[in-house]
Amino acid sequence: HIITQHITTQSTSSHSTSSHSTSSHRAHCHTEHTGISVIFQSTGWPTLIAVMTAWFGKQRRGLIMGVWSTNVFVGSILGTLIPAIWATPNAPWGWSFITPALVLLVISLMTSLLLLPDPRAIGLESPLGVSTSTLSSPSTAGVSLRKARSGGVGYLRALLIPGVVEFSLAFFFVKMVNYVFKAWLPFYIANNEIGGRLIGGQLAGWLSSLFDVGGVVGVVGIGWITDLIGRRTLVITVLEYTTIPLLYVFHRYGGVSEASLSVLLLACGCTLQACYITISTAVTSDLGTHPSLKGSKNARAMVTGIINGTGSLGAAVGPLIAGWISDNYGWDVTFYFLMGASLLAALVCFPLTFTSQWQQAGFLSSACQDLP
Repeated sequence: HIITQHITTQSTSSHSTSSHSTSSHRAHCHTEHTGISVIFQSTGWPTLIAVMTAWFGKQRRGLIMGVWSTNVFVGSILGTLIPAIWATPNAPWGWSFITPALVLLVISLMTSLLLLPDPRAIGLESPLGVSTSTLSSPSTAGVSLRKARSGGVGYLRALLIPGVVEFSLAFFFVKMVNYVFKAWLPFYIANNEIGGRLIGGQLAGWLSSLFDVGGVVGVVGIGWITDLIGRRTLVITVLEYTTIPLLYVFHRYGGVSEASLSVLLLACGCTLQACYITISTAVTSDLGTHPSLKGSKNARAMVTGIINGTGSLGAAVGPLIAGWISDNYGWDVTFYFLMGASLLAALVCFPLTFTSQWQQAGFLSSACQDLP
């Protein structure tokens, strides 16, 4: 959006277009970018979670997934800072897109050549308790592993796993709020006074990376806490309720100074990103290995695909809705929209926090006892 704003500004100053045309042009660029980007990005995460679940068992899953998922924030920070280098007048802004694409190409080739999707492929024990007797030698690993993956799980069966529908709906709103922040944060900071002045696109890009820095701290810490108390749903629900007043404080007092903005960006990143990553990693892994699946091998990817696919719908429409609201009703209403989405996510998760109590009262079956 820093780059889009720069391009739009050059275009409007050259052709003297109206502010309405500026908003339309910005919305058009954002629609194309968001639609194409979300489609391609959404294909990778379910497979990654399936691979991580295959290599690491349920013990300390929250912490392990939290540490591993910091790769998301490192990439996001670099993806914000690198384009910001060219977010200046007369700069070759095209390199903001070319550079990340070249990095992604190299990493993709390395992943394709080096990643082993399952420890049984090289004769190691599965942390999920699957026998490796037929996978003792690398020469037979590929054939045996393909046989072990037979007997897939359909969408309907995956949807019937207790908690999948609820977490899918919650993740729709969680990912929506996160992607609104990711998409609009540099633009919001650059176009609102911070400490009584406009700080410019380049500094706005650097400051917005603090949102991801807070995410690094949040996902590792929250992952450890969920392992400690064994109640991921409870932690997620509390974080979502905490997010509501935090968003209000960010909008009202983030512009007081660069220091207040930095602190609030770290806090928002800690809570919002922790919910986002915990659901998309540890929770989906827990649900994908639910006893009701009876060891089905592709269940992890299927469950992750359903939850993250639903979340990707929120990621696709959220920034567009936020952009339309901000253009027509201002940023106050936009932040009320984000607070409402966070409230809905919390309300969806709230009944799951009392699973054990519902089960003791006879309202839930024993299949629900392994909810996260």
